[in-house]
Amino acid sequence: ICLSHMSVHAAEAIQLSYDDSTNRDEIYALTDKGQILPVINAGELPPPGLPPFIKVESSGYSGFALGLTAAGAVVSWNNLSIPPEVQSGVVDIASSAETYYGDQNWALKSNGTAVHWGNNRTTETFSRPNVKSITFCRNNFAVGLQHDGTVIRLRPGTLLNISNVRKIGCGNYRMWFLLNDGQVATLNDLNQIVYANSQANGNAIDIGVNI
Repeated sequence: ICLSHMSVHAAEAIQLSYDDSTNRDEIYALTDKGQILPVINAGELPPPGLPPFIKVESSGYSGFALGLTAAGAVVSWNNLSIPPEVQSGVVDIASSAETYYGDQNWALKSNGTAVHWGNNRTTETFSRPNVKSITFCRNNFAVGLQHDGTVIRLRPGTLLNISNVRKIGCGNYRMWFLLNDGQVATLNDLNQIVYANSQANGNAIDIGVNI
């Protein structure tokens, strides 16, 4: 993606949010100054006067976007209501949408709880004290990366058979993991580790997976 639309430049962008669940790419960019700017088909912008943002997530299914501010609050500037539980103390967010399940939103709080909410759903809170970041996958499935490099399914709290993980990427039906030694791996149907057959394996510093 060439980041030139609406004064977004490649040198400034540090994260992109992406969703194509309406067959129309909706992309926001987060700049190094904490601004959220539209790239393609993005709707409204966050209201003025908010603290800088540190993460942005978008979901084209219902036309909303989520941002996490440096003050630890989750903000939506389109159509999504934000529960009181995630208006402070949040350290990470994950969001997407599916035709069957609808909007799926997760927030990880500094007190070790993971909060889940969506359209027409009661907010659910789970104790996940060792989780440092969260990733959303398809089929109503979200996972957390723990401080010791292991991975846990957030609901229910089931450990997966992998360790030394630096980052998680979720595709349609499979998770991929960037390991601390630069290798990229996945788990097969038998919960066994399978390493990627790639020239980058062993030298990777980041991964991106299209959900």
